[in-house]
Amino acid sequence: MTSRLGRIYAQAVVGEGLRGLFAVVAGQVGVPVNCRGLVGAIVRRWRNRSPGRESVPIVFFQPLQSMNEPDLPRGLPVDAARETEIWTGHTSAWTFFGYFLFCLILAAAIVAGTWFYFADYGLLPLALLVVPVVMVIVRWWMNRSTTYELTSQRLKVHRGIFNRRLEEIELYRVKDYVMDRPLLLRMMGLGNLTLVTSDATTQTVVLAAIPNVAWVREQLRTQVQAERDRKRVREVDVDSPDLPST
Repeated sequence: MTSRLGRIYAQAVVGEGLRGLFAVVAGQVGVPVNCRGLVGAIVRRWRNRSPGRESVPIVFFQPLQSMNEPDLPRGLPVDAARETEIWTGHTSAWTFFGYFLFCLILAAAIVAGTWFYFADYGLLPLALLVVPVVMVIVRWWMNRSTTYELTSQRLKVHRGIFNRRLEEIELYRVKDYVMDRPLLLRMMGLGNLTLVTSDATTQTVVLAAIPNVAWVREQLRTQVQAERDRKRVREVDVDSPDLPST
């Protein structure tokens, strides 16, 4: 009886020692080890070492979830917190049609003046064509440098050519949106989308002359509702009551 208790005590001491050793090794290498299952399997295999008995498989490692996955709240799907790009666009160049037309008329005037009034100077006056060409390039570059980007969580507005500026509006802060389609823009398939937000720095955002404005508005509305549900927030307008005069 005493020898049996001694063997049980020795097995317990050895088991705890092995468990602590594997736990330390697992902590150093960063691999989760099923210490309890490993030690138990070793002890069971040692007990069943008599011939004719089936060997007990030893489970060294637990199933490991990908270490690249972010830590998410319980019950929240992994894809719910990943920000995805939905739409990217610019203000259409058709809004600068009058400016481009002026540059075209200016270039035509330079060519006509060179042909009729400055023919003695040869083609030298045509060098003035650099002016309208540069004007068109700068205007086009300024327009392309303003980019609207709609993601599943934010609306980003990139501005500037050399000095870049980024404005971000969280979608759950969007309170209202107005779609405006004047006649000329409708003829080009364009429209304006104005957002009213509760952001402290950017209370109004105008997406001017963007294509597929109705589709963008629906996507924005869907993402705003989804982001509010994900963050469990609601927009509430609180108007301070008029205090009675004393």
